Amino acid sequence: MDRHITMGALLTLTTGCVVGGGEQALRFDDLQGLRIELGSGDITVVSERGRASRTDVFLDLGGIGEKNVRGEITEGADGWVTVDARGSILGGGDIEAWVPSGLPVELLLERGDVTVDLDGRSDVSACVAAGDLEVFTPSGGYVLQLEAGAGAVSTDEVWHDPPAATTLDLCVGAGDLGVVGLR
Repeated sequence: MDRHITMGALLTLTTGCVVGGGEQALRFDDLQGLRIELGSGDITVVSERGRASRTDVFLDLGGIGEKNVRGEITEGADGWVTVDARGSILGGGDIEAWVPSGLPVELLLERGDVTVDLDGRSDVSACVAAGDLEVFTPSGGYVLQLEAGAGAVSTDEVWHDPPAATTLDLCVGAGDLGVVGLR
């Protein structure tokens, strides 16, 4: 992993809380999957066929909290990278990831919007507690598991096909969920 911190500041208050944030750019090669967890803000994931095996993740985070307000990044033995940015009390930000086509992603967002734009089939598991979730993927059949507590679910050019090799497991608590098939 290459980690480049382009801007940031930390301040320890007398209460022991940490105030800080900033921007980070991370690069990973040969991942098996990417997991992103964010408290508040937006998550965007874009796949490109020409990326070979490189994954780039850009974080713009800030907040107040005892946990690292810049996010915790861990690389598991299973080849998955987890970006956990749920730790600050008052904070959040935006996370953008550019991934190779076909890389599975898991996304968890408490408040905000998630956009996933895939140029190839990938397993996607994503849940948003309060906000919208939109997935753009190649048209066709998928194992679809779509749930919205308070909001609309819409699909266009994508249908449920139980024997399909690719799964879209998507949920929103309060917000709209859309899956759009691209030709």
